[in-house]
Amino acid sequence: VGVLLRPEIRAAQPEDRGHVLAYARRAAPESTLAALRDCGREVRVYGLGQRPRSGAMTFHAIDPYRFVEDLATCTALVTTAGNQLVGESLFLGKPVLAMPEEGNYEQEINATYLVRAGAGMAHSFEGLRSMDVRRFLDRVPTFQERLRGWDLDGLPQALARIDAHLASPSTAAPPVPV
Repeated sequence: VGVLLRPEIRAAQPEDRGHVLAYARRAAPESTLAALRDCGREVRVYGLGQRPRSGAMTFHAIDPYRFVEDLATCTALVTTAGNQLVGESLFLGKPVLAMPEEGNYEQEINATYLVRAGAGMAHSFEGLRSMDVRRFLDRVPTFQERLRGWDLDGLPQALARIDAHLASPSTAAPPVPV
């Protein structure tokens, strides 16, 4: 099935207001932040807490409502390669520059499939430079075109399968001996 989407994501109205959304972990190298700061776009960073503005880059405390709004209105997402956020971004038609966390094989697999699907790019945290971010942003229209028409909302299908499983006589609990 597709992505199990939160109601806020399913209700979001995607548009492009020109900013880049970034979600980073506390261990994000300063070189990654410098690459984002120098990419030529407004960048809104979550996951590192509030910090002073750095050029066109602003830092925001985690706020699920504001984050969903920023995701729905961004041009693209730069993030780790976790399945949920990548899936939510793609559902909203937002290409992803995924940076799998070192040693996290699930994220490496997610990044590989993202690239194979033509919905984004992958790069390491450590080696990211502003020209890599710019190259990704230059390809955003191609990625957006690729995402058109994708049905990634897996919630209805997952719920239907669960309901069918629960209704099946073979899944009934065996009688308890008395």
